[in-house]
Amino acid sequence: MCKELYNGDKIKWNNGSNIFTNATETAIGKGLVNTNMIITTQGDNGVYAAKICKDYRGGGFNDWYLPSINELRKLSQNRLSIGGFKDYYYWSSTESNRSNAVDLLITDPNYNGVYNKGVVDDYVRAIRSF
Repeated sequence: MCKELYNGDKIKWNNGSNIFTNATETAIGKGLVNTNMIITTQGDNGVYAAKICKDYRGGGFNDWYLPSINELRKLSQNRLSIGGFKDYYYWSSTESNRSNAVDLLITDPNYNGVYNKGVVDDYVRAIRSF
């Protein structure tokens, strides 16, 4: 189940400083681990990609998170049946290094980039496992 957040707005990956969070998991099923590591390191205050996904309460559920790059790729492959995506880049929870995280051009599951966590604004999509 997925929900787009920040309708029309884009957001930064980090909470104002480039700190290595060790959120490097890429596999399906690892986005929650990444999200928890990001929030533990970046803090539970502020407005940034992992935090707004974790705070989302859609459908009465409280287990939403920022997807790993491979979870985001799977969403991209099924974006037309899921719906609600903007034709732009989406942040994953997968971190590349201290300064960069991995994002995905949602219309092309084969194209992802590594961009500055505190400079680039991308869309986010909260997901939950069920």
